[in-house]
Amino acid sequence: MPRQSNDAHSNTASPRRGYRVTGRAAHLRIARLFQTLLLHEEATAADDHTTQHEQTRWIDTSPYANTAATPSNNTNDNTTDNNEPEISFLWENAPRYETKSIRDAVQVYSHLPNGINVLDDKWALARLMPSNCNDNDEALATLESHCFRGSEGFVTFAKRVGLLLSTDEHNAANNDEHAEAVQYQFQDLMQHNSQQQQLPPPPNNLWVIKDAMSNGAGGIWVVDPYNAHEFTDEQQSILHPQHRYIAQEYAWPPTLYKQRKCHVRVYGLLTSDGRAYVHKRAFLHVANEIFEYDYDSSSSSASDGIETQEQDGANKGSVRFEPSVHITNCCANSHDEDKFSGEICVELDKPGPFSTPSIDSSSDGGGDLPLGDYFPSIAASVAALAEKSAAYVQGGQANNGFEYLGLDFVLSSVPEEGDGNSTRRKPVAYLLEVNAPPSQDTATGLPHAEELHDEVISDLLRLWVLPNLGTKSVSENGFKCVYSPKGSSVDVEDPSNLIVPSKAAILNKIRWAMFERRTSKMYESSWRKEEAGVACSESDHPKSHKCESAKENSIFDADSFVSFVRSQFPYFSDSTITSLPSAEASLGRNIFLESGGGAQ
Repeated sequence: MPRQSNDAHSNTASPRRGYRVTGRAAHLRIARLFQTLLLHEEATAADDHTTQHEQTRWIDTSPYANTAATPSNNTNDNTTDNNEPEISFLWENAPRYETKSIRDAVQVYSHLPNGINVLDDKWALARLMPSNCNDNDEALATLESHCFRGSEGFVTFAKRVGLLLSTDEHNAANNDEHAEAVQYQFQDLMQHNSQQQQLPPPPNNLWVIKDAMSNGAGGIWVVDPYNAHEFTDEQQSILHPQHRYIAQEYAWPPTLYKQRKCHVRVYGLLTSDGRAYVHKRAFLHVANEIFEYDYDSSSSSASDGIETQEQDGANKGSVRFEPSVHITNCCANSHDEDKFSGEICVELDKPGPFSTPSIDSSSDGGGDLPLGDYFPSIAASVAALAEKSAAYVQGGQANNGFEYLGLDFVLSSVPEEGDGNSTRRKPVAYLLEVNAPPSQDTATGLPHAEELHDEVISDLLRLWVLPNLGTKSVSENGFKCVYSPKGSSVDVEDPSNLIVPSKAAILNKIRWAMFERRTSKMYESSWRKEEAGVACSESDHPKSHKCESAKENSIFDADSFVSFVRSQFPYFSDSTITSLPSAEASLGRNIFLESGGGAQ
């Protein structure tokens, strides 16, 4: 029997609000945590006798929920038919056609306008985070990156960076690398004294080629001068013509985990007010095989993570890199239960591993591995990403948009600045790629991995979703703010002045297209100057990959904007008919009728 109440709402039905989570894995976790937090907030509010509390009835309208209602066909607002509750919170891993009518009207939405196109694209990341974008932040570490299309683009890139060597150049480089035999050792997270060992010298021109749109372990190749020729033949190359690829400098020297290469999956959050957050807990993913790099590619035996294959019985060494040595994704290693390290939990707010005298080696599930030494570098990268992408994901205030990020960092080190002792090195983390959003599922299903996912998602809901739905926020949270835009204010802007997010997405796409075209032209121009022997400034050097400052990105040039838009439509230009004979051209001209100039 319902509990009786003496308040003003006792004779009226509880207000009904809906939420929708698309994607089965996302729904299984997020809907459960959302309901749990709502119950907690409502219980807390009910116990507060100083305020009148009207309990809200939240309805799960997700496709996989038992209570899911049929989506409304009303495209004008967020009202619903057939007693369907108004959708207040919408989470979807990727925008779906079925939710197009309600995205702009919800109170909280799981994406920023154009967010996926910019943040979940390796090509866009290479444009935004080039190697010269340190912005005087000593903690920020970036890798040299190049963008190209297909095998033809790879050949151009390879020639420019010296990947395509002759036989004599191969031999000369090999002899230089093996001038003396020295005992080297990589830094290891589980060996505190490894920081004092002599590191191996950097390899000769080692790169990672990535498919710009692939996720997981697919579309990744390690390339050096000894196997670069495998990518140059347009007929036999594994690179698709005109497909987008990224060449990223191999992070050297890699910091290992129990002698194996590793990377950290960090969870971040970008919000529509321009702020960026990093969660204190993360995962460490580890390759299956011991990491070694054999400089001597002329060897006929397979060793050190490189396999040499004989072709057609001839003494023709085709060198390829073993994925289980160099690729650290769970999906690339979880098939081998004997070697797979599992999902290792990490604490980014605890000092370690090198700033602490010892590490508990039982962190394979019994305790979190402290990696606080890398947090400054990780935070600097996330802050730089938020600042440099802001101009292309803005306009999400009307539906309180956010982007939940999974950021992959490879761990390394650089010499301490101003220190003559070469053995002292500073831990750094290089951002490899971003997933927006990351998977809400675990690779193993083990309790400690499930608990970490629950904690991160719950903290996200408490930090951003629940407060923007009108519930009380929680002060203690695992997310730490690492970036806040200059001049940002906590004042709430008049909703009537906010741009519709779907329209903001269109403007952001145009801004990005302008930036991409301008950056590409500057990149090619700088390479031509380099090849012609024309001196370039440090900021204009092609290996810097051209990055405009955030100040330049944030300034909106109306004239340039209009010129760009007009160039996309034939009725603003005669360029489409200049190749036609005069008679045909006069017949082929487009006619555009404009009403009072408003159409422009």
